[in-house]
Amino acid sequence: MTKKLLSIVLCIVIALCTMPVVLAEDANASLTSVYGDGMLFAQNKEAILSGTASADTVIKAELFDSENTLVTSAEAVTDENGKFEVSFTAPAGSYEEYTIVLTADGVEFEKLENIVFGELWLASGQSNMQYPLSQTPGGLEMKNQNKKLSKWLRVLLVPATPEYNGSTALLPADPQENIKNLRWVNGEDSAVYETSGVAYYFAENLMKELDMPVGILNCSLGGSTIISWISREAIDNDVEVKELLQSKNYYYDKETWDESVRNIYYDMSGNFNMKVNAIRHFRPTGMIWYQGESDLMYKYKPEQYASMFDLLQKSYSEVFGFENKLMPIVYTQLASYLYSDKGFELPAWNSNYVDMQREYSDSRAVITITDVSLTYTPKGGFIHPETKEPVGKRMAYAAQGLVYGADYDYSAPYMDSYEIIGTDVYLKFKNVGDGLIVNGEEVNGFAICGANGIYIPADAEIISKDTVKVSASAILKPISVTYAYAPKNNRSNLYASNGENLTMPVSCFITKEVSKPHYWVDKPWADCEEPEEFQNYYAYLAKMYPNWVGKDCDLDYNTKSAFKGTNGLNITSDSNKFAINNIMSDLDDSETKNILEIDADYSDYKTMSFYIKNNGDTPITLSAVRFYSEAVLWYDAEIVSTDSTETVIPADNEWHLVTADLNSLYLMGSKSGFIYTNNLLDEVKAIKLVFTADGNSDISVDEFNFSAEGVDSDLKLNKNYSFLRSTMDFIKAIFPAFIEWLLPVIKNLV
Repeated sequence: MTKKLLSIVLCIVIALCTMPVVLAEDANASLTSVYGDGMLFAQNKEAILSGTASADTVIKAELFDSENTLVTSAEAVTDENGKFEVSFTAPAGSYEEYTIVLTADGVEFEKLENIVFGELWLASGQSNMQYPLSQTPGGLEMKNQNKKLSKWLRVLLVPATPEYNGSTALLPADPQENIKNLRWVNGEDSAVYETSGVAYYFAENLMKELDMPVGILNCSLGGSTIISWISREAIDNDVEVKELLQSKNYYYDKETWDESVRNIYYDMSGNFNMKVNAIRHFRPTGMIWYQGESDLMYKYKPEQYASMFDLLQKSYSEVFGFENKLMPIVYTQLASYLYSDKGFELPAWNSNYVDMQREYSDSRAVITITDVSLTYTPKGGFIHPETKEPVGKRMAYAAQGLVYGADYDYSAPYMDSYEIIGTDVYLKFKNVGDGLIVNGEEVNGFAICGANGIYIPADAEIISKDTVKVSASAILKPISVTYAYAPKNNRSNLYASNGENLTMPVSCFITKEVSKPHYWVDKPWADCEEPEEFQNYYAYLAKMYPNWVGKDCDLDYNTKSAFKGTNGLNITSDSNKFAINNIMSDLDDSETKNILEIDADYSDYKTMSFYIKNNGDTPITLSAVRFYSEAVLWYDAEIVSTDSTETVIPADNEWHLVTADLNSLYLMGSKSGFIYTNNLLDEVKAIKLVFTADGNSDISVDEFNFSAEGVDSDLKLNKNYSFLRSTMDFIKAIFPAFIEWLLPVIKNLV
């Protein structure tokens, strides 16, 4: 009897224990894939949990604190399609871990543990945002040391190319509710090193400043266009953007959408459908955005990108629950890179990024990164600087002002207005913080032009907190000024400040567009400050190149040789003949190729001048200022006021200004009666200074400058130019082997 009673009791207990499981399975309840243990919800906002269950099922969510005390609860009923959204108001951010229990018709079906509340941000864009923490210098070092980061950093790692219907190559036409293979990680998980490097440093700085947990929705894709991140619904409701896509054949009707042809990287709504839609129930504080390189390459105009960016912000504001206000966006300008032979697309786009912020200053902040170190990982390509920490830190700095009430200028400083008074241009700036400041001894990066549209370097002086005066002695009637207006502008050094600290570089700009401009491109060899520069970062020839090389002499950069700035070039030799030349081209497979980001066109400049000092005991002759237009073809320029291609530098330890007339050129140094003009200097391969001396030589050279003013080219003869160029082309075509042999011979001779 006792055994029978025990058996009955045991069956009842087993039935009671298994009943919830049976009921839960009957309800068929589950959360969508974006939720998991260790996640973070935005503080003080709506915390939404979505999923599916049988129709008319009561879904209840209960929030318990670390003491297992019920904090709040909420209920919802699934609709006729079995979908549900249940939500409660999240508590204030803190270093406390919570538990969320979900039930369906009273039966538990999900338990989420180690949940925290704090600040949540969406991090999105293309490769420079996707670029992982593990590939940054600091991140790689931490990973190799197996360093655990903060447990209060929470990251949702969204796969770059999620799987759909068993493949990562297919792209659905409809927005998806779930994402396969995503996961929540905290800073103590080794997988956190897969997080965007920019996003990590952004979150790390916010955690320190706000003193609370920070979460990142890590959702980006290298090579993606902006339109791939915007929903079809948003595009269809924006006439301007839809017509733009149609004009470029980038708009695709849903009815003709082919999943096997469409591409997540560049097709409209691809990333939205595969990723953004599934995370739409989160309520981030804002978004950090690093994107635009692909759209620049797709030949969109800057103002067209601005229209698409407006739509992105407007549509995301609706998607992520911002109701009647715009979602805050902190975004960055693009890193230095040469996008074409001309190279001026980048500054035009970066200038436009500032204009985009000015129109929506209450909801946008833009940061500048012209000074970010040009260091790269070879497999990453030269469009990807591996230095991400400054980008993330500046985004956090901007977010504190844009969103969290920090009392300082938080967006990039920019030129707001200008006035021309005589030979001077006065430029006023906004967002300068405590005042403009220079990172160095003098301001670099400004150029100025007259009516001819030929820009030359300008002298710049900070004359007040927000004003810079710009001028050039050769420009008597200035028309336009540029700053950092080049594909590579890393030596531009004007900043806003906070106290004595630099905050962000001033953005590139142009005051006035001119007809057929010849923009000034930084010539790192011209100021003789540094021995070498990273060049050709667009091409496979990219590497560190010396600014100057010497033949039969030794070169040094030091203060004693500086006419201006920190350093100048010091030349010492014990030879009777020696020379130095700058590096503007590279000899590869017997073919001389120009360094792409160095301007090789000198046909608009009428003079080149520089300062030279003889530190020795005997006079030294500057025998030639030589311009190579081909590998084996050069012209010696006449020295102004000498009627000669050479000049003597006396041993007086004084600086002398030497000016070469680029409209008095002598073929191979020969004064045969023909004088050639600067028209031949449209593609200079190198500039060489040749010296002769008796005994040891010690020379200082500094500050090479170019002027568009000088001898009128119309007075010069140029009748041999066409014949000469045709003859050289014929010789190279008929005797390539001879030229290949002759090139090193001539180089050794000259």
